[in-house]
Amino acid sequence: MLCLNTIFSLYLSFFQIPVIDSLPLGDRKVVAYPSISLESNSYLSDEPFILYYNHLLEKKSSLKDKTDFAVFIRAEAGDGLTYRSTNLLSIKDAIEFFMTEEKSGIYRYAFIPDIVFGNIVPKDTKIKKMEISILGIPYCGNQSCQVDGLFVYTFPCN
Repeated sequence: MLCLNTIFSLYLSFFQIPVIDSLPLGDRKVVAYPSISLESNSYLSDEPFILYYNHLLEKKSSLKDKTDFAVFIRAEAGDGLTYRSTNLLSIKDAIEFFMTEEKSGIYRYAFIPDIVFGNIVPKDTKIKKMEISILGIPYCGNQSCQVDGLFVYTFPCN
């Protein structure tokens, strides 16, 4: 059975959503696509979301030798509760949240928030905010295995 990230990669290819070579990473370590709308400062939770991580720019010694990375996503919903994509303690076994190495040192994770949280957030509740951590695997249980803190994305139109 194909994992969600593989299926989504096929979806991105089919609809010709830009791959890493067409995105201007420059000297930025983490980039989200689509880039945030300047007018609304938001994303839509039913649209594709891609997170890129340039491991070549990593300065944390605790992450320099890591070759596997995963995303841990918290979603704040309209009901005021926070939902998690997976259990942080068992993230090493949650391969559906592992980033894919696109080329040497450049990692990508692609997903649709409403699909990832479809069986977690109640059906009549919409995602309002997403907080994403990129973690080195195996995860050491503290911030030294986390890439640059927390990345926050809002969905005010939901």
